[in-house]
Amino acid sequence: MSVMSKKPSETVFEASFTDDSTIWPEWSDAALNKENWAYPKNGPDGSFHDTQLVQLPPSLIPYEWIRAKNLDNRNGQLTMFTDDPKSLDLIINNKHLLHSKYVVRLYFLGAWRRILVDDMIPVNEEKTPLLPRTGNDFELWPMLLAKALLKLCSLTWTDCYEIVDFHPVACLTGWVCLRLEVGYLSPQDKWDFLREYADHFEWEVTEVTEQKSQG
Repeated sequence: MSVMSKKPSETVFEASFTDDSTIWPEWSDAALNKENWAYPKNGPDGSFHDTQLVQLPPSLIPYEWIRAKNLDNRNGQLTMFTDDPKSLDLIINNKHLLHSKYVVRLYFLGAWRRILVDDMIPVNEEKTPLLPRTGNDFELWPMLLAKALLKLCSLTWTDCYEIVDFHPVACLTGWVCLRLEVGYLSPQDKWDFLREYADHFEWEVTEVTEQKSQG
């Protein structure tokens, strides 16, 4: 089952299914544990369909959107993650949810937020995904993460500028982005500038005390 793409100007911004009154509620482990992954089955194929449509950059026009399970030319079964705490494994095929409903945790507007996405993937006419992937083209998590980031990024981009006041590192870590203009500095001044702001690695100095034997 596929869904033809809409132009950015035709995309409707609607709230995702959530038990919170905000579009992207603050992250809560308790709320996540109570999430009903089988609801809603509002897609035409009986799986979850995110009603908050994900916009792609104006320069990237998809041919259609299809379920991840319908992607062609994969070199393995779809993979998500493992719940074995002893060995994190993003390769083994064991946790691709049957209901196509996922939650991504990103930092936005001063808080960690819960962002719902489905597994509808934009593709070109050759059915090649237009979202970033790893060398293992059956891994699903990079495309889901990209969809969540696009929800935030698309709030500020324009037809001329696709990256406007958006910092992926801040979304992933919660770090505050500090913009510093260094274009006017000489190469040596830039190097000194980086040395001033970057962390310095120093070897730990271990003092060795020789104990004289008492005779």
